[in-house]
Amino acid sequence: MEKQKRKDLLPETIEHKPPKPPKPKTRGVTLRTPKDLMRILADVISEIFREGKQVEHSGKIFQIGSVWLKAYETTTKEELLPVLEDLKERLDAIEAIKK
Repeated sequence: MEKQKRKDLLPETIEHKPPKPPKPKTRGVTLRTPKDLMRILADVISEIFREGKQVEHSGKIFQIGSVWLKAYETTTKEELLPVLEDLKERLDAIEAIKK
């Protein structure tokens, strides 16, 4: 009975529509990992060199190089971290055996 009363309180002109789904991306690039960034930076530098405009874009090339190196360092750290953790576990096991 309460539900019926609530329906009576709502104006008749209000229509409840389901929310619209988000629009799909039609342009742009999604960066999820440092490797994605490195790939895009390589494309930009390649395009500059194909056009023969290295001198005009030398500042951009330097900045891109700095960003690429940072992405490379991050990628390398992410790849090495599991290996280092495994080595640490092995060393801990060896030290425990020696004691």
